Amino acid sequence: MDETASQEQEPSLPDEDGASTSESDEAADSESDEAADSERRKMRKRVQDRLLGGERKYNRREIAELIGVQPYRIARLWVAFGFATDPDPEVKMFTDGDLQALRLFTTLVDRDLLAPEMEYTVARNLGQGFARLAEWQSESAYDRIRAEAVERLPEGSQMEVTALTGTLADSLLDEVLPAFDFVQSYLWRRHLAAHAQRVGGQTEHKLAVGFADMVGYTRLSRNLDERELERLLESFESTATTVITQEGGWVVKNLGDEVMFATTSPQAAARIALTLQDFVPDGDEVPELRVGVAYGRVLTRFGDLYGTTVNVASRLTTSAKPGAVLVDDGLAAEIVEDKEMQIKALRRALQVRGYHKLDAYVLQWRPRRSFR
Repeated sequence: MDETASQEQEPSLPDEDGASTSESDEAADSESDEAADSERRKMRKRVQDRLLGGERKYNRREIAELIGVQPYRIARLWVAFGFATDPDPEVKMFTDGDLQALRLFTTLVDRDLLAPEMEYTVARNLGQGFARLAEWQSESAYDRIRAEAVERLPEGSQMEVTALTGTLADSLLDEVLPAFDFVQSYLWRRHLAAHAQRVGGQTEHKLAVGFADMVGYTRLSRNLDERELERLLESFESTATTVITQEGGWVVKNLGDEVMFATTSPQAAARIALTLQDFVPDGDEVPELRVGVAYGRVLTRFGDLYGTTVNVASRLTTSAKPGAVLVDDGLAAEIVEDKEMQIKALRRALQVRGYHKLDAYVLQWRPRRSFR
């Protein structure tokens, strides 16, 4: 047996209390982890108390009596908003802020400002929208303050870094909450005004609907780490939003490697589709796009779009070649006389799911004349 192997088998020397050095280190690490967990729990509770503005002091029955509704209605609304209810009806779950929010929301129905059959649907969509927003905000804020805490205490223990993170979180909340309260409320009003101007309160109307899809995204994402993937998605979403908004359209939703957009103008939709292809920078790390656009009757519901026009736009997108734009006959008819763009019918109609023969056209910019 060599000397190295002999040394590896030697027992750890006991410390002054009789425990081995390795056992002492493990005990210290365990105590450090417990202290850090305790600090994290304190930080979460402190942040939660700040955000909710008070303690939980009402159970379902109490809050229902204060509002003047049945407890089952409170429970169902709470779940629709995206929050779990405790099986024990006597548990104090609700704050004064919850009381005010539930009272105001139920009043919308009780005063016939919101149709009763829409109460839980509206609550569910509000909850889902704000849940996504809150998830992004909390994750980005925590990453920021955690990195700052580590930078300030490069040699600090987990407990010290966590404690400083909590202090920084308090400071950030003082600055962020008032700003976001106003900005989010105002942007909501601004979007209400923009939507009212676009559609005038109608739920069914003619729109140009398009999809832009990154080619080979699944394969590419396997070769990227998290930061690289985040940069790619941010670049794609930022570019798409800029192009779509500048042409008077709006982003319906982002689906990771795909963006769905709409406009009231067929010409604007065509320009968006072609500009998206031009705007995305070339390079091995940036995949090409497929874009499909259709024009026709659309049903709008809670910010999303439904109907044949949407389905056709989706099928055109999946059928388009990388770097190409396909449009349906409805949009082609609207831009056939356009001086900036040109269309070319495919030799054969597309055979795609749900459509045995789908007429499609390749959309391109018209070649510019040379004066030389």
